[in-house]
Amino acid sequence: MEIEEKDLQYLLENKKHHIKTKDTLIQNLICLIGFLLSLLLANFTDLSLTKKIAIITLGVIYFIIFGLSVYGSNYSVEALLHDICSCSKVHPFSLIVIKNKKGEYLLKKDNRWKTYLFPYKRTHVNDLEDLKNFMASAFGVNDFNIVKTEKTSISKHSVSAQTIKTYEHTFYKIDFDFNLLPEKNKFKINKSIYKWFTIDEIKANKDMISKNKETIDFVEANF
Repeated sequence: MEIEEKDLQYLLENKKHHIKTKDTLIQNLICLIGFLLSLLLANFTDLSLTKKIAIITLGVIYFIIFGLSVYGSNYSVEALLHDICSCSKVHPFSLIVIKNKKGEYLLKKDNRWKTYLFPYKRTHVNDLEDLKNFMASAFGVNDFNIVKTEKTSISKHSVSAQTIKTYEHTFYKIDFDFNLLPEKNKFKINKSIYKWFTIDEIKANKDMISKNKETIDFVEANF
């Protein structure tokens, strides 16, 4: 198994909040119990209103801090190993670049990433044949031309997996009769939502850029 140092460093930085020892949790729990006992033993009713508000406020803050310290504490060694293996594994995907005469790109709303992405599928051994099946299933298009093909490897944060992954992308620029698509800027086909974007609109969308900048830059440079 091989993994780039920068990818491993990114993973560890991303997961360091979740990596805790049992001693850390025990210490936090003892502090919480001590705080609660001090409140029970104190003559709380004789205190002034200002002091009561101050103690309650401190108590709320302490509970919030305790909750944050416990959050994610179930991140196990096995989970860390899984994430490291995921970093070292190459994930092959084929991306479909559809660009109309206006210079707009057709993107698909992805529920897992919660943003618009270039239409994609997993890369198969017989990828061209699988591409035909994909175009027929996704758009009802059986007649199309592959104008250009490009390949690249991109290491980036996976929103769906919440870890860094290395993607081996195969890009297919597809040309077909766009009149087969609905004459709308945004439309739905087979329960999937699609929308046309110019490259400037894509780059102006902070959500898309934060989640998919590497792919967007590659498409802009090559297509």
